[in-house]
Amino acid sequence: MNELGRVGTSELELSRGGKSVFVDVLRRSNTAFLIAAAFALLHIGLVVAVDLGDPALFLRADRADERLNALLGLLTAEPGPALEQYLATHGILGDYAAHALLYLLGGRLAIVIVQVALALVSGLCVYRIGSFLELSARARAAAMTLYLMLPHTLVFPHQLASEALHIPLLVISTWLLVESFYRPRLATLVAGGVCLALATFIRPIMLLWPFVAAGALAIVVRPRAGVAYAVAALLPVLAWMSFIGMQTGEFGLGKSSHGLERNLYERVERITATLSPAMRAQAHEQYLQDANRELGPVTYMRFSIEYPGASLKHLLRDGLAFFGKSGIERITIDYLALSSSAKSLQDPERGWRRHLEEHGIVRTTYYLAHTLGAVFFISLIGAALTVCLTALAIVGAAHFAAQWRALRKPRVMTGLLLAVLIIYVFWFSQVINAMQSRHRAPAEFALVLLAVVGWGAWRARRSRRRLY
Repeated sequence: MNELGRVGTSELELSRGGKSVFVDVLRRSNTAFLIAAAFALLHIGLVVAVDLGDPALFLRADRADERLNALLGLLTAEPGPALEQYLATHGILGDYAAHALLYLLGGRLAIVIVQVALALVSGLCVYRIGSFLELSARARAAAMTLYLMLPHTLVFPHQLASEALHIPLLVISTWLLVESFYRPRLATLVAGGVCLALATFIRPIMLLWPFVAAGALAIVVRPRAGVAYAVAALLPVLAWMSFIGMQTGEFGLGKSSHGLERNLYERVERITATLSPAMRAQAHEQYLQDANRELGPVTYMRFSIEYPGASLKHLLRDGLAFFGKSGIERITIDYLALSSSAKSLQDPERGWRRHLEEHGIVRTTYYLAHTLGAVFFISLIGAALTVCLTALAIVGAAHFAAQWRALRKPRVMTGLLLAVLIIYVFWFSQVINAMQSRHRAPAEFALVLLAVVGWGAWRARRSRRRLY
């Protein structure tokens, strides 16, 4: 028997005749394919007009040079013990190994083609998840279009960026998870879990998400469906962590210069720099003496408790970047290079974030406006639109939260799961030394879908008020 459980037939009639619901729905509606085709043409235009003219754009992603060196080293490593040692000592496997395979097959162009294709597939998944949320065809099309228009979705596929692989895999795994709420086939559960495992290999932030997904499956379907999903998502990751443990003696996904302990050390370093001189000296003496520049999670929590005000301010700055910064700079600065002086402002040590920490939001706004000119005002427009998107997403999340008693209904669980995903991504991004808008990118599809739901709920509420 290829199903782990059965659920009642919904009013959407989301499964028929044993056929793939995804294929069946898209077969009955060309809208999603037309949108995907339009964006495919857009990406082809970007490749021809921009990428081929300036190959350096490929390496403007975060740590792209480091990633390129890692993948080239992997391709030249001798098979056997030398290869095993290389894999165990060059950070997280997914951060460079998948790109290495694509590079071997067709160089930079192969990487861009596959990443663009994955972005388009993730857009189709957004359209499909909208069906589970019972959005109209127009609303689903709007959600898909908006998601594919976002700066991160547009630019990351053209760069050597881990997000270009991580985000589509997360979206695909979410679609398969939601699909399993309605038709919990073993193949669908395993495929969703494996996609999540691959996403975790690339960005470990999703390491604990299988437990949330498994809990949702246990509520909507039955516990063994959740177990199957969790096993598929965790087993490959645990197997690799065991390999790393045998090679290095440390159980983990791989040691690197941008790992958890290094990021926490740098986060404490940044927060400490905002303290008064006396408190700064005390905190430095107590927490910043490690020669390897590493700090464990427990020690970081102790620091946060000891310096709650400074830690909270840093958290608020993270929230400002996460929920208010659009990422349009990925287009205006990274991709199109519209400002020659702007690149230095993205430097983690001397850029806009450090200026914000030292001088506050008013002086930083004046400084950026004076330095960037029109590029900054484009960023302000992007920030305003992002705030609106976030506000509508909150309305959408509240719409589902009000129905929490119907938690076992797949539609309600889907909406709540999207809301939890946004919170999860924000919370676990706190291990980064200073959050940027790109750290929001894994949750942007959820923000868009909830914002579309929120727009509909707001309009419906206004209509009811007019009637009465």
